Amino acid sequence: MAYLRDYQTDIMARIIDEWQRCKSVMVQMPTGTGKTRVLAALVNEELNDKNETTGRTRSVWIVAHRRELVEQIKETVNQFIIGLNRTTFHNWVKPNDVSQLTNAELRFIRHNWGKPNDVSQLDCDKRCSTPINKHKANHNFPLSIINSQLSYASKIHVLSIQWLAKHWEDVKDEMPSLIVIDEAHHALADTYAELWRRYPEAKKLGMTATPCRMNGKGFTDLFDKLISGWSIAEFVRRGYLSVFDYVSIRRESEEQRLINELKRRGTDGDYQIKEMNEKLNRQTSIERLYDAMKRYADGKKGIVYAISIEHARNIAEYYSRRGVKAVAIDSRTPRATRKALVDDFKAGRIKVMVNVDVFSEGFDCPDVEFVQMGRPTLSLAKYLQQVGRGLRMSKGKDACMLIDNVGLYRVFGLPTRERDWQAMFEGRMTGKAETERRGRQLAATARTADEETIGQDEMEVVMNHERLLTYIEKAKDGDETEAKALTAYKDKRSGTLGPETRQENNGEGAICEGFLT
Repeated sequence: MAYLRDYQTDIMARIIDEWQRCKSVMVQMPTGTGKTRVLAALVNEELNDKNETTGRTRSVWIVAHRRELVEQIKETVNQFIIGLNRTTFHNWVKPNDVSQLTNAELRFIRHNWGKPNDVSQLDCDKRCSTPINKHKANHNFPLSIINSQLSYASKIHVLSIQWLAKHWEDVKDEMPSLIVIDEAHHALADTYAELWRRYPEAKKLGMTATPCRMNGKGFTDLFDKLISGWSIAEFVRRGYLSVFDYVSIRRESEEQRLINELKRRGTDGDYQIKEMNEKLNRQTSIERLYDAMKRYADGKKGIVYAISIEHARNIAEYYSRRGVKAVAIDSRTPRATRKALVDDFKAGRIKVMVNVDVFSEGFDCPDVEFVQMGRPTLSLAKYLQQVGRGLRMSKGKDACMLIDNVGLYRVFGLPTRERDWQAMFEGRMTGKAETERRGRQLAATARTADEETIGQDEMEVVMNHERLLTYIEKAKDGDETEAKALTAYKDKRSGTLGPETRQENNGEGAICEGFLT
């Protein structure tokens, strides 16, 4: 079993305990706090459980909502679970099919079963196609051990929900005992409901940092229970997540004015991509992105979130012309190219990676030193998933710089703000922010006591990492001034708005203020 911290052990114990009463559980843990380690421990527990009474071989499915996340999940999970074989969304490898073992899996087996000083022997060229039986002879480890490992690995399958939707007949004989839904806030699609219909006896585990939807629909039709971990603030306070600096565009800035003018909405309720692209994918805005990055994160490694593929490429091109090693990655980037670019980014050969939602979920690079937000959104999930990429701890990393070029702070507050996940899980509250027009009065109070003004330019410092812990302690004691500018839905049980009913009418409609932190 992977080494678990105390809070991870606690979450795992709560999950197992809850499974005694119900089969379907959703777990909320902030990005960067080790959901994968908890998942690995639970998978190992499931596959090693000797109390099987059905006579059926236990197996685990890990289901992702995007094809490109499948390989990412396999990569990260493989660090903590006994070597995965070449299972992909289209390839089911049998335990004795040893010829398809990859070099990474060879290294994993050597690391776990061979002598530590022999690991290098398996670090062969990536293009190596030597069959496993020859590797066995060359590196002197028993084929029986390899087959044993593969037999274990063959019980773990990583799949995309898109592939499953087209291949139910291909897996009709598979009977998973545990189904894990990665990034489970996407699980409301009809294709996920099919998992519950086809495998009612399988335990279900949904894992997410943000159990909320913009449309206010809850998750109780799928999951019986929400288990929440500590808040981001608590993880930062205890030293498990990075402290951060936060800078934002000013309320009166030109960029904020353009964002306030956004009118149209997409099918998901968020700003429409086409309109955002028309207003913000322009030279002046990109120059301001660069100026902010240069001012607050010069020379640091970071991720920039863009509106569209065209926007991402324009940003990367401009940064590159100005001497910053930047690349754009999107859904159209070929898999091999994407892997090479990510490897270069992790190795520090690329300093800035500009992307369009590709690395808002499932991407692990702890030494990210800054995150720059260049895409407006009304989605709390998008906001927290993005900033979360920078909050992982890393050796030599004193703090993360969060550069908000689209004014997300004014509608969501700092990442450390407390969130009512239970209300969102139940559908009593949406994960959708108020617009600037409706949230103007609330936003007026959303300033920290430590705000620093720096001239009459486009940017202002909202929070300094040296002051953050003091601010968190004050908030814990009930002295926080930020208000939640999220839409409250009527409680299905009580008929009230959210957990409290205090409201204030500012002349633009009722705004719930029952979620003050």
